[in-house]
Amino acid sequence: MFNSRYAVVQPAPLLSVSPSQQGLLVLQTPQEVLVQDQEAGFQEEELESGSGEDEAHEEEEEYHFKPEPVPEGIYGMAVCSLIIDYRSWIKSKGELDQWKYLCRLCLALFLTLFTLALQAYLTLMTKFIVTPNAVRELREAYGEYEQVMYGNHTFLTTHGHHRGIAGNFVMENFKELPQEAMHAICSCTLAQPVFLGAILLVWTVTCLAYMRQSVTFTYRLLGLNVVSSMKGQDVLQPELGKSGRGTGRFVVIGVTRLCKFVMIILVQVPVMGMNILLLWIGCRWLVATLEFGEVLLNAIALEFVLNLHEIFYRAIVPYTMQLSLGSVLVPTSHSHTAAKPSWTNMLSTFVLFFVALGWVALYITEFQQVVPDYQWDIADVCHVYLAKAAFI
Repeated sequence: MFNSRYAVVQPAPLLSVSPSQQGLLVLQTPQEVLVQDQEAGFQEEELESGSGEDEAHEEEEEYHFKPEPVPEGIYGMAVCSLIIDYRSWIKSKGELDQWKYLCRLCLALFLTLFTLALQAYLTLMTKFIVTPNAVRELREAYGEYEQVMYGNHTFLTTHGHHRGIAGNFVMENFKELPQEAMHAICSCTLAQPVFLGAILLVWTVTCLAYMRQSVTFTYRLLGLNVVSSMKGQDVLQPELGKSGRGTGRFVVIGVTRLCKFVMIILVQVPVMGMNILLLWIGCRWLVATLEFGEVLLNAIALEFVLNLHEIFYRAIVPYTMQLSLGSVLVPTSHSHTAAKPSWTNMLSTFVLFFVALGWVALYITEFQQVVPDYQWDIADVCHVYLAKAAFI
């Protein structure tokens, strides 16, 4: 029997008018209406996301250069101290505060000069007491090799070493060399020019990275406005966040001529010169290295000297000074705060890679004086010797 208490009531169809039906009434269930609502919602979201992508694309049409922090390290600390401590020193009214800021400024400058002097000392000692023995051994080994391989058809260089005359090279004469001479000549980096080029490329790119940072930061410092006094309000400007409140950091607007002169001449120029000196001495040392394993170790030692200012910064500089360094921002340029994408700003720095390749090629073939008048006649002969030594 039919029980009315358990009757199932089917939902009545809804009346929906579709615009495409031109006045015709179409019966739809609630499930069909729900599906249509969801599809309409998805279409709206796609339209919104599409408009967002268009807006993002429009925003990418111009790059905005924001102020950047001072580079971390002893040299960046010196620039920061010249701005913050010098300004605080001349603005302080109490004698104790003046001595405090003056003492920190002097310590920052002293540590900067000490780091530069230490880098220069280690670099020059590498040139004068580390590489000479390796250079002498390599030149003597190569001179003996040339004399044997060319059957005494040689001439003497200005340093008194033999060089072969073209057309007299005899491959079989390699067996006449003593075992020690074979090992010495085949373990030099010039016996593997591709491997040597790869090591020199890594070292060159490492030095170029620091040079690029130094040049970029120097350009930013040169772009600062010149003010009459470091006491004025036109030196530092608080950085404002999106909400309009201060972020606790300050943007450098201008500095005095004296302050800018000290930052450029006493800090940036010596740093750039030190990077160039390290690049040259490092390439010479790597070419003069006799063992392949030593080449990698020497490259690591060179990077240690190059990063010395960052090591001192993390180990010696007080934490409060590091916080002050992070709170100072330097603008890119007051006259160059935005730019549209172009060939110059999108691809210009990739030129540094080709500069590094060109430097490596020119140094190995033209500039290196470790082995003057090098004949490029070792690699083919030492290929068999190195294969046997590696048990290939």
